[in-house]
Amino acid sequence: MSDIDLNQAVLDVLERYGRPVTAPAVTVALGGVAGGVLGELPAPDIAVALQHLRGAGQVERLPACPTCGTVGEIWVPAGEAPAITSAIIGPDLAETAETLGPLIAEGEIEVGERVEVIEGECCVRASRPWRPTPPPS
Repeated sequence: MSDIDLNQAVLDVLERYGRPVTAPAVTVALGGVAGGVLGELPAPDIAVALQHLRGAGQVERLPACPTCGTVGEIWVPAGEAPAITSAIIGPDLAETAETLGPLIAEGEIEVGERVEVIEGECCVRASRPWRPTPPPS
């Protein structure tokens, strides 16, 4: 896919969801693989495309969802950021992954094989599902 096609595909994802979207969610929506322990990292080509679009004034990056306040870099088409109605809350997914990484390595926490897109009412995120490892029977 050319850079122009990828940029348009990213814009199409943002328009399709119609609410703030994280870069890893854009990655997964376009059939890519989000990296990191919990899927907190976008594919490199998606990160580059978002930065290019931001530099061109076509998208805006926000530090958190303006509606629910969930912290973590989130993207919207330029001029379409919702009004801020919530304070920023919680650790971002990268901080959570850093905390859980050692527990995952020790087998204390299980993670899903695939990163999933999570469509909230106000924002779209991506994460690998996780849970404490059940005790042996």
